[in-house]
Amino acid sequence: MPKRTSLKNKSRISLENVDFYSYETFCVAELLQKKDLISFKEITEIDGFSFSPDLYSETGIPSLKLKGPTIIEIKKMLSYATVQAMQALFERYGSKFNIVVVYFESTITNIPKDNKNDSQAKRLQYISFESLNNTKRSVKKQNAFFAKRAERDWKEEREDIIKKAQEIIAQENNVLFLGAGVSMSANMPSWKELLKGLMGEVKQLKTPTLEAFKELSSHVLEECGDSNLIMGRYLQTAISLYDDKAVFSKLIQKYLYNTEHTSPLLKNLATIIKYRKVSEVITYNFDNLLEQNLSDLKMKDSVDYTAISKDAEIKGHNTLPIYHVHGIIPKEGPVDTVVFSEEEYHKRYSTAYHWSNVEQLHALSRMHCFFVGLSMTDPNLRRLLDAAKEMNKSNGINHYAFLQRKKLENYCISDVNKTCRYVHVSGSLIDTSKQKEIYDLNYSVIESIFFDLGVNVIWYEEHNELPNLIAKVFNITQYENLDIAELITRSENSIKDIIEIERHFQNTPKTSIPFLDAYKNAQYIKENGSLYRAKISEISNLLSELTNRVDWDNIRDDDKNELQAKAAQYSNTASYGTFFNLWLNSLKKLFLSLNFGKIKVSGNKIVKNL
Repeated sequence: MPKRTSLKNKSRISLENVDFYSYETFCVAELLQKKDLISFKEITEIDGFSFSPDLYSETGIPSLKLKGPTIIEIKKMLSYATVQAMQALFERYGSKFNIVVVYFESTITNIPKDNKNDSQAKRLQYISFESLNNTKRSVKKQNAFFAKRAERDWKEEREDIIKKAQEIIAQENNVLFLGAGVSMSANMPSWKELLKGLMGEVKQLKTPTLEAFKELSSHVLEECGDSNLIMGRYLQTAISLYDDKAVFSKLIQKYLYNTEHTSPLLKNLATIIKYRKVSEVITYNFDNLLEQNLSDLKMKDSVDYTAISKDAEIKGHNTLPIYHVHGIIPKEGPVDTVVFSEEEYHKRYSTAYHWSNVEQLHALSRMHCFFVGLSMTDPNLRRLLDAAKEMNKSNGINHYAFLQRKKLENYCISDVNKTCRYVHVSGSLIDTSKQKEIYDLNYSVIESIFFDLGVNVIWYEEHNELPNLIAKVFNITQYENLDIAELITRSENSIKDIIEIERHFQNTPKTSIPFLDAYKNAQYIKENGSLYRAKISEISNLLSELTNRVDWDNIRDDDKNELQAKAAQYSNTASYGTFFNLWLNSLKKLFLSLNFGKIKVSGNKIVKNL
């Protein structure tokens, strides 16, 4: 359960002190504090397991006649699945905590009655916010809430959002949505540059008139309502008037690629896919730059992933899918029909059950989506976001968009600098207080709109910040600078820690344990449970990194077979420590001693010693 509140050491919550993400949580917290004069405490684990309730009161809720420790879960929509999850939570922790579920809307007809744990007199209770408050939410207060949030430093806010995103990524139910900004990071042409290049294919005009026409690209775009899609249709029509057999997607291929095929951003996105930090990719780009970067990492199409641009290709694969929902145009070879002009766009998105709409809607309604290189202004994407939110009545803001914001010192004046480049404008003439107020209001409104769409915004100011920011969120940079020897040493130390913790668990009797020993064991679990899980996650990443360093293409099949024959066998009854130790030992054999030194370490790769 993602952490959504931070109430530690706060006895009151008010609009003057807003520091958590959910407006609904704020409403419930403020109401209970006014009503019952209670304060809330932050807890992050129970019995050694990570658990962060929306709100937690040590003293109960007097107005609901609840005494003692009380967990308060806040749900925007109470559903059957939520009720089942709360029942399971109560069965697990009902001897220790009351559990109150405050909901704002419901999809079920009969709200469950109070459930009581007779042994400890603890209760599971459901109550609507309207009943709790005797009134509905105030739109005015909601607007004030989001406006007040904007007063917090956005970089501090970003750190909290990143931590929340990292927790979600660990749940392994994530999708990458990629837009034009990803390709432009590798110096691929922007829409405007691509359209300008295609203007050169309007063969009715002869040189030098054609060159003059290309220089009027901004004028043509303006006449097309500043719509790239309408201009795409304009050019497609103009080109076909001269040559009705022209294949428009082949012409796009001609102007789409340059000599480069990678960038730090593309490399990091490929690494995210390699480490299976996401379950699928949805891209609006025609190019196959991402696939080229996956090939650089020794990943193969139809083996490690499958590039899909038509519904017929969706069936019959069990690899990570990369959906090109607007079609695909590789650098060389046959090209696909792509969504480039207004006409194709309307055909694609007027059909509600078109495969590309279905795949996008499935991801938006069932998974956590991370948007990279997108402006988030596409009307169809926003329509799908609204539809997905309405479909599942989300209990939270499930998606994340990486978006650029202007620097404060440049806000409101960048256009002035462009239009008045021949006139010196003194910085002392700028009213910085008004500039700051407009800046805060603008980004507060933008964030509020994205909250309504179910999207958290992760802001950055310069495009060169984005690769490292992506790497931080997906936690992919921690081992890239370590050599193989250091990776092995760290792996050995982590496995020792895991085995030591497991040894304590194994030596603990499962039945008939004295009270004092039981207490000591409970304390040990509390102190080491989080460490145990962290070590398991760490060693999994370390061994995955080591495995990925093997240059398998340069190892003979005979050597691979010999390694397989000598590899230690794993039993499903083995502990984590045993499992990871077997994995590491097999890798060490490969690195150091397979077949009398035929394998050696070369730089940061393991290759055949010729």
